[in-house]
Amino acid sequence: MQRNLTRSAEMTPRKRVEISLRGGHSDRVPFTMYENKIPQCVAEREMRNRGMCIVKRDVPVLKTRFPNVKITQEIYWEGDRKFVRIWHETPVGKVSILYEDAGFTSWVHEKMFKSPDTDMTLAEARAAWPNKVLWLNFPSSVHLKADAEVEATTMDLLNQAGTMDGLIMGVTEDIPPHRWQNSCRAIMDGLDRHARENPKRYTSTHEQRHCW
Repeated sequence: MQRNLTRSAEMTPRKRVEISLRGGHSDRVPFTMYENKIPQCVAEREMRNRGMCIVKRDVPVLKTRFPNVKITQEIYWEGDRKFVRIWHETPVGKVSILYEDAGFTSWVHEKMFKSPDTDMTLAEARAAWPNKVLWLNFPSSVHLKADAEVEATTMDLLNQAGTMDGLIMGVTEDIPPHRWQNSCRAIMDGLDRHARENPKRYTSTHEQRHCW
């Protein structure tokens, strides 16, 4: 077999994710989705064949530990809306995450990035933690918008990221059943379009080191 195969032909969804987790990048930013968030159907197979990486969370490959952290929970109501705030008290400060019960899922009101749902932009996070791998959850509220806006939001997030090193786009929350197929396709359209329109950001010595 000849060695001069195209990179896209050799690249698998899993390999793209592994390269990004090691701090590198490949031919495009990988797209992941939890197995329990996507029905097994023709559309799911189409997206897997296109490059979506399905993540099985029930495989015990790692364990999360919170040393020296006290975790508490506060539940409160605003009218008929139920909110849950999770507090993490650490030796250097206290942070929290706010969830709202939406029936079919829980909306995360305060995450790291505010594009558009949260209190820090992706660009600000890159500046604060330049050497960290960022595995993003696509902003949940945008799934309800038109496909063109979903694609545009994907492009905007990647433009904010600067380098493509150590970057993964994911879906970790429930998408409304009537929107998941079109929304996921639009996200993948944005990822493909960004790679196509910005080839220099996907080609570097850093890429070569992690890919070969």
